[in-house]
Amino acid sequence: MIAVNPPSPPTAQSLPSIFGGIRPRARWREFGLLGLVGLTLVVGSISLGSTARFKAGTDAIAVADPTLLVVYLGALLAAHTLQVLAGRRTDQPHAGRDRAGLKDAEPRSVRSYGPAHA
Repeated sequence: MIAVNPPSPPTAQSLPSIFGGIRPRARWREFGLLGLVGLTLVVGSISLGSTARFKAGTDAIAVADPTLLVVYLGALLAAHTLQVLAGRRTDQPHAGRDRAGLKDAEPRSVRSYGPAHA
């Protein structure tokens, strides 16, 4: 009898190397805050538009300038999407380092003034 090897399972295709470092990370808190900001901007725009139309003699409830509002909210959503796709905690400083990149253990006098002159 001839032994037949079973067919090998299909291998998962990997992403091209350009996409290899992308590991999306959900940012639900930021997304919720983005929705709250969007809702606040829409309410403010309706208030502004209605006031302007009322002063002009028209009793209409409308958004002040819907095109600018949509462009601005779209830019905020695009920035949020890029942060999700980056997948890194870009909003957190590196642990153990300050803004100048110096270790926390160094005394402030050495950081600010350099070594003491004798």
